[in-house]
Amino acid sequence: MPSPSAPRPAPKQARSRRTEQALLDAALALFSAQGVEAVTVGEIAAAAGVAPATIYRRFGDKEGLVKEAFARFIDQALAMLDAAPAVPERQAFVPLVADVAALVVRFSQANQRMLQSAYAKALADDFYASRLVMLRARVFALLKERFLHRAGDIQHPQPAVAIDFALRQAVAMLSARMEASRLEVGDGANDDRTFVRELLRSILSYLQAPYTAQDIDRALTARGL
Repeated sequence: MPSPSAPRPAPKQARSRRTEQALLDAALALFSAQGVEAVTVGEIAAAAGVAPATIYRRFGDKEGLVKEAFARFIDQALAMLDAAPAVPERQAFVPLVADVAALVVRFSQANQRMLQSAYAKALADDFYASRLVMLRARVFALLKERFLHRAGDIQHPQPAVAIDFALRQAVAMLSARMEASRLEVGDGANDDRTFVRELLRSILSYLQAPYTAQDIDRALTARGL
């Protein structure tokens, strides 16, 4: 029999935390699949196995749940960045750039609808804008550190400045593709592999790093891109 003084959470509190976790998990899954605007409170409640009234009681309204879910999404993304493996000591520059591209592209593709909604909301709400800025700053810091790891391969006269500019340009291109992908038509509508290949070519050319087309194709194929 446990000691009367042994600390343990109250059953009601534990159940409350489980319910909140279930709601946030359900919301994030639905938002990622359908987009924030397309998902109803009833659908989230049904996916979490609770009554819709539970959402209003805990979060006030749908927007309260959306903000809490987005904050959780950012926390998870930051944790993923923190857990990213170190750069192998002898990794060549083209595979390194391909690793970076694969990381950013796959994250953007997996979370496209969530990010699209957040970008739209950020135009009028500092809650979303501040968290997106924080995420982008951490992404830039990680990628810049990885590129500087092989600064000796960069022939641009100012490697640090060039890396910063190249990364900002690449992220802007990727964001524009993600946000307006349905509007691309005609000869400008590149498939994903073509887009990533040309993105790598653009980065490497700007940094004045040596590469061949075969280097890029091999690196992308090795990463399933």
